[in-house]
Amino acid sequence: MKLVDTFGRNHSYLRISITDACNFRCTYCTSGKSFPVTPRSQWMLPHEIQHLAETFIHLGIQKIRITGGEPLVRKDAAEIFNRLGDLPVELAITTNGVFLPKFLDQFEKIGLNKINVSLDSLDPLEFYRIVGVDDFQKVKSGIQEAVERGFEVKINAVPTQATAHKEIIDFALLTQKQNVEVRMIEMMPFSGNDWDRNQVLTKAEILDIIQQQYTIKSFPKLPEETADRFQIEGFEGKFGIISTVSDPFCSGCNRLRITADGKMKNCLFGKREDDLLGALRNGSDLKEIILNNVWAKHAQTGGQLLSSNMENRSMIAIGG
Repeated sequence: MKLVDTFGRNHSYLRISITDACNFRCTYCTSGKSFPVTPRSQWMLPHEIQHLAETFIHLGIQKIRITGGEPLVRKDAAEIFNRLGDLPVELAITTNGVFLPKFLDQFEKIGLNKINVSLDSLDPLEFYRIVGVDDFQKVKSGIQEAVERGFEVKINAVPTQATAHKEIIDFALLTQKQNVEVRMIEMMPFSGNDWDRNQVLTKAEILDIIQQQYTIKSFPKLPEETADRFQIEGFEGKFGIISTVSDPFCSGCNRLRITADGKMKNCLFGKREDDLLGALRNGSDLKEIILNNVWAKHAQTGGQLLSSNMENRSMIAIGG
């Protein structure tokens, strides 16, 4: 069976948030503010996450990415990984990297090889200003250990007009001698992040900054891929740009999401949420709810214009 919407898009990729708690307060996510965390009693339990994952796999999901908040702050994260590691699906994780070294042995054991790490500045002082904690060296060390141990590592950065011009080249240089992919993501609007389109450093601007100093080549992009991928001539790694704002890629979207409190979202920007956890706990038909949710998916950006007035959760509560 396939999870196909009214626009013919087949959904094979599920992102599961296991917590909306986070040890960072990134400016582009929460504007540095404290957000109320969903009570743990409302989080999906490990066996419930496994059950929902199995249901989606039966419906055609081939890849699951674990997200947060920060997924590695959840005390029973290891149990969740072990349960998902037994399933016939490709596993990946997005993390801020602070606690990453504690989990690398387990990830190797269960076959989780794809790790995305958020790193928004290579300057320790600027890093602290953006994320609100002084953990730059921990993140840097976690990334380096994962790379050295052979994990497929992508580094995610959200540059803005105010902060990033001076660092775009430094991020690109991370790919010179090691096989990593640095992905620069246009800042997106979510509840509580005080988004302003004028803050966005666009794909065209990022490319212009790099091409002023280097010759680059581009790679073919599959319809479901979010990043346009490039490589600087002579470099080992690659860099990508996710242009959600200036050049949306919704026509090939293959992603679905479950929030930490068990709500299904068919789009990062969509208002619609269906309560899978409640349905699971009361014995309702999960398959019907999932199929209806997919069928209701809008053509682009959840049926909303990207603006500071969008109706949605905060990024930390969605899971990215």
